[in-house]
Amino acid sequence: QFTTPGGFTHSAWPDRYTNDAGAVRDVIYLTHEENGIDLQVWDVTEVLSGADPAGATQIASVSNVDLANEQGVGFATNVHNVFLVDDLLFTSWTAAGMVVLDVSDPENPQVIDTYDTNTVEADSNFIGAFGVNPSLGLDRVLISDRANGLWVVDVSGVVPEPHASPWMLAGGCWLIACWRRRHRS
Repeated sequence: QFTTPGGFTHSAWPDRYTNDAGAVRDVIYLTHEENGIDLQVWDVTEVLSGADPAGATQIASVSNVDLANEQGVGFATNVHNVFLVDDLLFTSWTAAGMVVLDVSDPENPQVIDTYDTNTVEADSNFIGAFGVNPSLGLDRVLISDRANGLWVVDVSGVVPEPHASPWMLAGGCWLIACWRRRHRS
């Protein structure tokens, strides 16, 4: 267990990569369900190896403020969920929509594409993209939006095909079930 800025972690996804020095490192991508908290990338190698239970180090972040300035996406708000496929990190930002990042170098995530579903243009954490799931393929990426329902988008023309295809169908079932459950009440 380690403390992260924001203190309200919502979702996380683990990854492993080899850094420029040739060392294998374990990282975790963290989201926070708090207004304006960044997507955080933490090196947790020392924690997982048992060498230092408190040895997690934040190595990168992506903020919605940066996305708004550089990509023209919506209001500054939080990143809600993540889904990793090879070196592609699919993220859902409540006001900015889906943001796809190249995390082949987790210390320097790069935005590849964005898709904003937030037609309401509200800055509430309860309106906009809540989940993203590319498990059906790049031509059918699912985005759940609390105000606008389920979106299916084709990013195959702008997002490179993953090296491998570790599509996780259980994740897709969760996203669809989550969307249906929220809209029945």
